[in-house]
Amino acid sequence: MPADAIGAEMFIGFNAHLKFRFAEWRPDLAALEVTIEPHLLNRSGLVHGGLLATLLDAALGFCGCFPAEDGRKRRAVTLSMTTTYVGQAKSGTIRATARRRGGGKTVFMAAGEITDEAGNVLVIGEGTYRYIAETPR
Repeated sequence: MPADAIGAEMFIGFNAHLKFRFAEWRPDLAALEVTIEPHLLNRSGLVHGGLLATLLDAALGFCGCFPAEDGRKRRAVTLSMTTTYVGQAKSGTIRATARRRGGGKTVFMAAGEITDEAGNVLVIGEGTYRYIAETPR
C-alpha cells in the first residue's frame, strides 16, 4: 500500500505524538518513518535510544497486522523484543523496515532494522507479537 493511501488514523497515542508515519505497508511488511526533531535527541545530541526502540517496535508489530479484510483492523501486543544499536543519527529522517518471519493464528515473529537517509543501519532487532481481539475505540 503506498504511503499516501495509508491513513494517519492508524497512529494513536504515543506513536501519533512522536509523529510516526507509514512509508509502506503491505502483507508481512511495514516501513515507518519519523523526522528527527530536537526534542527527540538525547543529551549528547543523538537520536534517543528510546525513540529508536519505539519506532522498531511499532514497525515490527505493524508488519504482522496488515488488514486481511477491508475495514477490519488487526492489532498485536509485544511479547518480547531484542534491540541492538549499531549506529547513530543526529538529524534527517529515519526509517524502520520490518518483515514478518513466521507464526500462526495467535503469535507471529518479525525482524527489522532502522536506517538513516543514507541507508546506514542504526538498529537491528526482532520481536514476538500476539494478536489481540479488535476493540472499539
